[in-house]
Amino acid sequence: EDAKAKVDSLKLCNPTMSRVDVENEAFQAVMNGDEVPERPQGYGFGVKKSDIYGVRGELRKEGYGKLKRRHVELENIVETSLLKKRNEELEKQNKEMTNKFDEHTKMMKTVATHFSLVLDAVRDGKASTQLIDAAKSAMHLITTEVLL
Repeated sequence: EDAKAKVDSLKLCNPTMSRVDVENEAFQAVMNGDEVPERPQGYGFGVKKSDIYGVRGELRKEGYGKLKRRHVELENIVETSLLKKRNEELEKQNKEMTNKFDEHTKMMKTVATHFSLVLDAVRDGKASTQLIDAAKSAMHLITTEVLL
Protein backbone atom coordinates (compact mmCIF):
# COMPACT_ATOMS: atom_id res chain seq x y z
CA GLU A 1 0.00 0.00 0.00
CA ASP A 2 2.88 2.33 0.77
CA ALA A 3 4.39 1.60 -2.62
CA LYS A 4 1.10 2.31 -4.43
CA ALA A 5 0.69 5.58 -2.56
CA LYS A 6 4.29 6.56 -3.35
CA VAL A 7 3.82 5.72 -7.07
CA ASP A 8 0.65 7.81 -7.21
CA SER A 9 2.30 10.78 -5.48
CA LEU A 10 5.34 10.60 -7.79
CA LYS A 11 3.06 10.48 -10.86
CA LEU A 12 1.30 13.64 -9.67
CA CYS A 13 4.59 15.42 -8.92
CA ASN A 14 6.35 14.35 -12.16
CA PRO A 15 3.83 13.62 -14.92
CA THR A 16 6.58 13.56 -17.58
CA MET A 17 8.49 10.66 -15.96
CA SER A 18 8.06 7.22 -17.48
CA ARG A 19 6.17 4.57 -15.58
CA VAL A 20 9.32 2.46 -15.05
CA ASP A 21 11.27 5.40 -13.62
CA VAL A 22 8.42 6.27 -11.28
CA GLU A 23 8.16 2.67 -10.05
CA ASN A 24 11.94 2.42 -9.56
CA GLU A 25 12.04 5.63 -7.58
CA ALA A 26 9.08 4.52 -5.47
CA PHE A 27 10.75 1.18 -4.80
CA GLN A 28 13.97 2.87 -3.66
CA ALA A 29 12.02 5.25 -1.44
CA VAL A 30 10.03 2.46 0.20
CA MET A 31 13.04 0.15 0.64
CA ASN A 32 15.45 2.74 2.02
CA GLY A 33 12.94 5.00 3.73
CA ASP A 34 14.18 8.08 1.84
CA GLU A 35 17.67 7.57 3.27
CA VAL A 36 20.82 7.33 1.20
CA PRO A 37 22.17 3.79 1.58
CA GLU A 38 25.68 3.51 2.99
CA ARG A 39 28.36 1.95 0.89
CA PRO A 40 30.12 -1.08 2.31
CA GLN A 41 33.48 -0.48 3.98
CA GLY A 42 36.47 -0.75 1.72
CA TYR A 43 34.48 -0.36 -1.46
CA GLY A 44 36.04 2.09 -3.87
CA PHE A 45 39.64 1.70 -2.67
CA GLY A 46 40.92 -0.88 -5.13
CA VAL A 47 38.28 -3.41 -4.12
CA LYS A 48 36.18 -4.75 -6.92
CA LYS A 49 32.44 -4.74 -6.55
CA SER A 50 32.34 -8.43 -7.53
CA ASP A 51 34.62 -9.23 -4.57
CA ILE A 52 32.01 -7.86 -2.20
CA TYR A 53 28.77 -8.70 -3.97
CA GLY A 54 27.60 -11.60 -6.02
CA VAL A 55 28.29 -15.19 -6.69
CA ARG A 56 31.24 -14.58 -9.00
CA GLY A 57 33.30 -12.96 -6.27
CA GLU A 58 32.62 -15.79 -3.84
CA LEU A 59 33.42 -18.44 -6.43
CA ARG A 60 36.61 -16.65 -7.46
CA LYS A 61 37.71 -16.50 -3.81
CA GLU A 62 37.21 -20.26 -3.58
CA GLY A 63 39.30 -20.82 -6.70
CA TYR A 64 36.64 -21.40 -9.33
CA GLY A 65 37.86 -18.77 -11.73
CA LYS A 66 38.67 -18.83 -15.41
CA LEU A 67 41.79 -20.96 -14.96
CA LYS A 68 39.85 -23.75 -13.30
CA ARG A 69 37.29 -23.72 -16.12
CA ARG A 70 40.05 -23.83 -18.75
CA HIS A 71 41.68 -26.73 -16.93
CA VAL A 72 38.39 -28.64 -16.90
CA GLU A 73 37.86 -27.88 -20.60
CA LEU A 74 41.36 -29.16 -21.38
CA GLU A 75 40.69 -32.36 -19.43
CA ASN A 76 37.43 -32.79 -21.36
CA ILE A 77 39.23 -32.33 -24.68
CA VAL A 78 41.90 -34.90 -23.75
CA GLU A 79 39.25 -37.35 -22.58
CA THR A 80 37.25 -36.82 -25.77
CA SER A 81 40.29 -37.46 -27.97
CA LEU A 82 41.08 -40.66 -26.04
CA LEU A 83 37.51 -41.82 -26.48
CA LYS A 84 37.67 -41.07 -30.22
CA LYS A 85 40.87 -43.12 -30.58
CA ARG A 86 39.32 -46.00 -28.65
CA ASN A 87 36.21 -45.75 -30.79
CA GLU A 88 38.30 -45.96 -33.97
CA GLU A 89 40.08 -49.06 -32.64
CA LEU A 90 36.75 -50.66 -31.84
CA GLU A 91 35.47 -49.83 -35.34
CA LYS A 92 38.48 -51.62 -36.86
CA GLN A 93 37.91 -54.65 -34.64
CA ASN A 94 34.23 -54.61 -35.54
CA LYS A 95 35.03 -54.61 -39.27
CA GLU A 96 37.45 -57.51 -38.83
CA MET A 97 34.87 -59.49 -36.86
CA THR A 98 32.20 -58.74 -39.46
CA ASN A 99 34.47 -59.95 -42.26
CA LYS A 100 35.26 -63.17 -40.36
CA PHE A 101 31.58 -63.71 -39.65
CA ASP A 102 30.76 -63.28 -43.35
CA GLU A 103 33.47 -65.80 -44.29
CA HIS A 104 32.16 -68.33 -41.78
CA THR A 105 28.63 -67.81 -43.03
CA LYS A 106 29.73 -68.55 -46.60
CA MET A 107 31.57 -71.66 -45.40
CA MET A 108 28.51 -72.91 -43.53
CA LYS A 109 26.35 -72.37 -46.61
CA THR A 110 28.86 -74.36 -48.67
CA VAL A 111 28.86 -77.22 -46.15
CA ALA A 112 25.06 -77.24 -46.03
CA THR A 113 24.86 -77.29 -49.84
CA HIS A 114 27.31 -80.20 -50.17
CA PHE A 115 25.61 -82.09 -47.36
CA SER A 116 22.18 -81.67 -48.98
CA LEU A 117 23.59 -82.84 -52.34
CA VAL A 118 25.06 -85.95 -50.71
CA LEU A 119 21.79 -86.70 -48.89
CA ASP A 120 19.75 -86.28 -52.08
CA ALA A 121 22.12 -88.58 -53.96
CA VAL A 122 22.01 -91.21 -51.19
CA ARG A 123 18.18 -91.07 -51.09
CA ASP A 124 17.95 -91.48 -54.87
CA GLY A 125 20.57 -94.23 -54.80
CA LYS A 126 22.89 -92.27 -57.09
CA ALA A 127 25.63 -91.56 -54.57
CA SER A 128 29.01 -91.78 -56.17
CA THR A 129 32.42 -91.82 -54.61
CA GLN A 130 33.28 -88.66 -56.53
CA LEU A 131 30.39 -86.75 -54.92
CA ILE A 132 31.29 -88.00 -51.45
CA ASP A 133 34.98 -87.19 -52.02
CA ALA A 134 34.09 -83.65 -53.21
CA ALA A 135 31.94 -83.08 -50.10
CA LYS A 136 34.69 -84.49 -47.89
CA SER A 137 37.35 -82.25 -49.46
CA ALA A 138 35.09 -79.19 -49.12
CA MET A 139 34.50 -79.97 -45.43
CA HIS A 140 38.22 -80.59 -44.91
CA LEU A 141 39.06 -77.26 -46.58
CA ILE A 142 36.51 -75.41 -44.45
CA THR A 143 37.64 -76.97 -41.16
CA THR A 144 41.29 -76.14 -41.85
CA GLU A 145 40.37 -72.50 -42.63
CA VAL A 146 38.30 -72.23 -39.46
CA LEU A 147 41.13 -73.64 -37.36
CA LEU A 148 43.54 -71.05 -38.76
